[in-house]
Amino acid sequence: MNPVPPRFLVLAVLLITFFYPSQALANGMPVLWWPGSFHGPVLPADDTPIGIQSEVLDITYEKSSWDADVAVSYELLNPTDEVQHVAVLFLGDILGEGVITLNEERVTAHTGSINMDTVYPSFTDDAQFIWYDPFTLEQYQKPEDYRGYQQSITGVPFELELQPGTHLLEVRYQNPLGYDETRFPHGTHHLTYLLQPASYWQSFNNLQINVTLPSASYRLASSLPLEKTGSRTWSATFSQLPAEDLHISFINTANMWLGPYSTRGNLWFLLAILTLAVYLLSKKVHTINTKPGLIFLALLSFFTGWIVWSILTLPMLPYPFTFLQYPLLAIILIWLFAILKKAYLNNNSICT
Repeated sequence: MNPVPPRFLVLAVLLITFFYPSQALANGMPVLWWPGSFHGPVLPADDTPIGIQSEVLDITYEKSSWDADVAVSYELLNPTDEVQHVAVLFLGDILGEGVITLNEERVTAHTGSINMDTVYPSFTDDAQFIWYDPFTLEQYQKPEDYRGYQQSITGVPFELELQPGTHLLEVRYQNPLGYDETRFPHGTHHLTYLLQPASYWQSFNNLQINVTLPSASYRLASSLPLEKTGSRTWSATFSQLPAEDLHISFINTANMWLGPYSTRGNLWFLLAILTLAVYLLSKKVHTINTKPGLIFLALLSFFTGWIVWSILTLPMLPYPFTFLQYPLLAIILIWLFAILKKAYLNNNSICT
């Protein structure tokens, strides 16, 4: 068998590297963990007779984004016979491109922010991030060494003028997500939405939560009993304020063939086992030179190539070493092709 020309190997490596640079850069980052940030709920800055008749929380995550789109609508009730001027805080250090509307009219938030502990003492101590494994649905301990921890929680103030009766308050914003790449090749995203601040209103009734993820390949774990209502949607309704905050963790399981065991170490081991099996079978086929053996070798080689392609396009190595996966991918695929070619030519020479 003639060896594969070096120029062909170089060309193959360049082609694979050219067609997959964005994936390498998007996924190939250092193995990190950070918790995200607290954003979203609105709460009064002082005592108020205003209550919440209902709240609808919609969380939507688009693939490859570092933020979730959050839309919250509140039906506020002013039970008094007088106009109420209410000072309100949007939880978060900055509203960014978020929008606040009252009865479909834009509300302007202040440019500054207020430390929540100055309004509600020990607010920061009561708020916490709780992570769940999307496979086992169990809470897990966060790594001790991480960056991005939010030392304090702030609120953006704005004012509402509420006539007697009900009003529709809507808040739309982007919530920075937590991220954990220490466990699986696909990172686990996390979002905490603090529900308990709703207890600072005079009353609270009726909560609906809707979560939408990019595709059916995503798995989700939640601190609250969310029911899967579609291939990529989860929902829940509550007649009163739940006793705990909402914590959701989700992951894209595409190409993670071993499910909860799809760690980098296990996937590297799977690659080694499959390539070793192809090598040993090719030696056997070359000795026996049987057509069924050649067919089985071809099927195993195609299966191995598919698995190799699927795994090595995951971020198996931390950035900046991720690019090394693509030359390795090209080498393995060319090696598989060379083995099949040699077995085929050898079998034909025996038959003739």
